[in-house]
Amino acid sequence: DATFLTGVHHLNPVASIAGRDIVCGPDLWLYYHGLDTLERKVDIANFYANPVDNRDVLAKYGVEYILVSSYERYDYEIDLEGLRTVADEVFSNREGTVYRVREGE
Repeated sequence: DATFLTGVHHLNPVASIAGRDIVCGPDLWLYYHGLDTLERKVDIANFYANPVDNRDVLAKYGVEYILVSSYERYDYEIDLEGLRTVADEVFSNREGTVYRVREGE
């Protein structure tokens, strides 16, 4: 039941393979169903760029895990040092790293 913060790319393994909730998916279907994703996309980009000053994004969307894969690295400026101050690494392989948000963040 955990919610993940990820990029908004179409082939998202968290949503498509694991079936987990993500903060925002691609606009491919959402836009044509009348859903405005702009605020969520801005929040995601702001969080990756500056996790410490944007930690409220985690509570806003109930985020428990954060994914940093090649997709996120390509699409966002990521402050890994800042990310490590709000979350702990729980899984990593050559494709990406999953962080668990610390309690109270």
